[in-house]
Amino acid sequence: FFGNLSPEGFWREEPLVTILKNFPEGISEIMCHPGRNDSALAKISSFTTGREVEYGLFRSRFLRKLLEANSIILSHFGVCYT
Repeated sequence: FFGNLSPEGFWREEPLVTILKNFPEGISEIMCHPGRNDSALAKISSFTTGREVEYGLFRSRFLRKLLEANSIILSHFGVCYT
């Protein structure tokens, strides 16, 4: 399990790249909260700007290429491995 405890409180490119390039063998989880910063979000959460930054980062072509180059396969929380 990987989370981001930076002073900003959200993922930036450099720490994410470092983690992805050094993933251990097996299944890993990255905690993130990407999203669009809009008025609906602002009503329910104070974590707004960080969501927008993560949204852009996790959707980037750069990240997709990095995942492929490091043989990382994306999944979702509902997938169960045996």
